[in-house]
Amino acid sequence: MAVTFVLQEAVVRCEQQVLDHTQFEESHQVASDWLQRMTDRLKLSSDWTGDKHSVSTRLQQVKDLSLLTPEGSAKLNDCLESAQRTIVNTGLAGRQIIQKEVEVLRQAWDQYAAELDDVNRKLNDAVEKWIAYEENYEKVNQEMKEMEKEVRDCGLVSTVDEKKAMVRKKQVRYLMFVDGNIFSND
Repeated sequence: MAVTFVLQEAVVRCEQQVLDHTQFEESHQVASDWLQRMTDRLKLSSDWTGDKHSVSTRLQQVKDLSLLTPEGSAKLNDCLESAQRTIVNTGLAGRQIIQKEVEVLRQAWDQYAAELDDVNRKLNDAVEKWIAYEENYEKVNQEMKEMEKEVRDCGLVSTVDEKKAMVRKKQVRYLMFVDGNIFSND
């Protein structure tokens, strides 16, 4: 009877160890698959060149990926917890394999998180540059229209001194325009 009880306990322990290993393998696969999908999606959205609409669309996609980070973190933590439960009853070679798989997964997660932050920052910068470009374009366009109007509306002057004064005024305005000083009058 005692032998049967000991054997039953051994069978239960073995079944639990098999279940722990299976859960680790499954949680590792789930975390790895999730991370690969997110990395692939990030690569599709990582180009920070193009027109404002394209860049803004990719930025939104990256922000959406950022919102999924807690889900990935939970999958990673589930895998780490499963690895800890499994390692306890695993031989040396098995522990080393599990530790290596966990380390590779952590490194991939860290790399993904760093790339996500980097792409997000670069896309934000690109959108900000587009906004600044559009604002400056409007200012330049308006300034050009005003200068054209002034040149058209420029009345005839009768003396050389009046012509010199008018030319100096236009030159100053032109130099302010070229030097970018028209943008600092906000």
